[in-house]
Amino acid sequence: MALVYLAVGAAWILGSDWAADQLFGDRAQASRFQTIKGLCFVGITAGLVYWLARRSETRLRERNRIARLHAASRISSTVLAAIGEAVLVIDADGHTILACNPAAERMFGHARHGLRGRDVGMLLADAADLALVSRVPEQPLAATGDARTPIQLRHRDGHLLAGEVTVRAIVESGWPAGSVVSMIVDVSERVRAELALQAQEAKYRRLAESTPDLIWTMNRDLVIQYANPASRAILGMDPEEVVGTRMARYLLPSEYPSLSRLFRERAALPADEDGGLLVETRLLHRDGSVVPVEVHGTVLRDVAGQPVGVQGTIRDIRQRLESAAKLRVVIDRLGSLRRVDQSISAMLPLTLLSQRVASEACTALDIDAAAVLHLVEPEHRLMPLATSGFQTSLSDGVSMRLDEGLIGRSAREGRALSVADVQDPASGFLRGDIAAAEGLRGFASAPMIVQGRVVGALAVFRRRVGALQPDELEFLELLAGQAAIGSQHVENVRRLATANEGLLSAYDANIEGWSRALDYRDHETQGHSARVTAIAVALARAAGIEGDELRFIRWGALLHDIGKMGVPDHILRKPGPLTEEERDVIRTHPTIARDLLKPIRFLERALPIPVFHHERWDGSGYPHGLAGEDIPLAARLFAVVDVFDAMRTTRPYRVGWPEARVLEHLDELAGSGLDPDLVALFRQVMPSIPECRSLAYAPDDGPAAP
Repeated sequence: MALVYLAVGAAWILGSDWAADQLFGDRAQASRFQTIKGLCFVGITAGLVYWLARRSETRLRERNRIARLHAASRISSTVLAAIGEAVLVIDADGHTILACNPAAERMFGHARHGLRGRDVGMLLADAADLALVSRVPEQPLAATGDARTPIQLRHRDGHLLAGEVTVRAIVESGWPAGSVVSMIVDVSERVRAELALQAQEAKYRRLAESTPDLIWTMNRDLVIQYANPASRAILGMDPEEVVGTRMARYLLPSEYPSLSRLFRERAALPADEDGGLLVETRLLHRDGSVVPVEVHGTVLRDVAGQPVGVQGTIRDIRQRLESAAKLRVVIDRLGSLRRVDQSISAMLPLTLLSQRVASEACTALDIDAAAVLHLVEPEHRLMPLATSGFQTSLSDGVSMRLDEGLIGRSAREGRALSVADVQDPASGFLRGDIAAAEGLRGFASAPMIVQGRVVGALAVFRRRVGALQPDELEFLELLAGQAAIGSQHVENVRRLATANEGLLSAYDANIEGWSRALDYRDHETQGHSARVTAIAVALARAAGIEGDELRFIRWGALLHDIGKMGVPDHILRKPGPLTEEERDVIRTHPTIARDLLKPIRFLERALPIPVFHHERWDGSGYPHGLAGEDIPLAARLFAVVDVFDAMRTTRPYRVGWPEARVLEHLDELAGSGLDPDLVALFRQVMPSIPECRSLAYAPDDGPAAP
């Protein structure tokens, strides 16, 4: 700066003096010019000094600024490298990447030099999301709470990433004005986990919404907080109507105190001692009906183990109870037949025997009144011999010809008849006076027939309108048949023996009927019971079993699956594989068979097959795990036949096996699942058993089973 000042000053002085000598001759003028020249020099040099000083100061500030920028850049690079999240510094233009950190390289698969200066849009799955990474939210940072915004990103190899971005304005010096820093977190794994969780939740929600059981959750006050759509069937209400109501609303007043007490007792137990609650109760349907249910509940607890509510299921057990009721009816009717049979065997007088028949008819058929009428010859008239349930005694004069009225018609046609109301003149009932006096309405009659000859009739009445159902008429015919047999027994001991055989045949027919009913219930095994019964009896004969034992083997074989009456239809008829819980239900059928048949004394010797036919020679069977000769002989014998028939028969889920392959399978099971001696005996006698050539079996020239 001094050299510039010296050069300018010398040039001014020398140049101005020469110019004055040339322009002015007069010394006065020259003096004034020198004065003016001096003033101009001072002004010019002052301005030059000022300009040089400012220029020097500006350069110094710029050098200092550049030094600070380098220092800030070094600090920013260190900070960026230490941040675990991906960081992008984006220019004020909203597109250009100014800087990034190593985490951004790892996230996007680009090197830093490949990102700097590039358009940030290359990292986005959707260009419309550009503002999400390059614009600071309009709300202040304090208002947004540093919230992260979801965004879809793109990796260098093209696959998409799920991310969350936070954008902040850069307030530090050293960066272009308006540039921003975008911090991005890769949440792809979390999003995938959330999607998987949502899929699982949707799956369980679908299961919960499709199950016939009512799934519920209640708080500590027993207010329902969740219910699935099964509430419509069980309560007659939509889930939205049920939520927010108290459980007490749906319980009978007599049931609520005990159930709530049980829940409180479970809640008071320590968590490790609370085994849940299983109880049968009754709920009120919206239409006013009472629904029997099975309630299973578990106490919900917080992390401290304190009870916060209850959750569980409610199962509609109407079908199960109805099935049990039907089974009880069957058992009661069998008991009635058995008691009449015992009366016949005891050789009771005909009057007492007839009284027993009338009484059993009232009990087994829920009948109000019954009369046993015997045919009197040669008058050919039906006379009452015994009655039950009448309010007045029927006089000896009450009789009718065999060709008159409904009772006579039933006898002539040889079948049971029923009408809904005998007080209806169009019914054809002759003694309307008796019906009116006794208040009788529903009526049925079955002929007592022995060897094709009518010997009497069994008439029953109800004091309500309604005809008997087909199964009731069938039982009435059985009972009338027993009554007829009893009358002949009293008359002739020889006929008694014949009648007993007929009675046993009636038992056979009845048991065969149950067997057919079981086959019809499980369409896949129709004809199975008849085949295995015939084969089992033939094998028993070959094993040296004779006399009554053969009959009990026959009955046991016919009833071998009666326990499946207690298995719900949706399990028994399920087309696909069973769950472990459903298999456990199926495995209860031998125990159910024992409970059903044990009270029937005449079937006691038939129990081994229904109860033990799933035991295995090596002890791995069920329900008791018996092994070897601890398994009753009848059950061991039947197990061989059951396996043979099952493997030879084609089912919807597999093709029946050829005979040779089935025999090989029996040999494989000998000594493990089956009695080896009985397997050998079966192979020996099988060619002589016609039922082993059943048309229901798979052809021997068919494809071999795997």
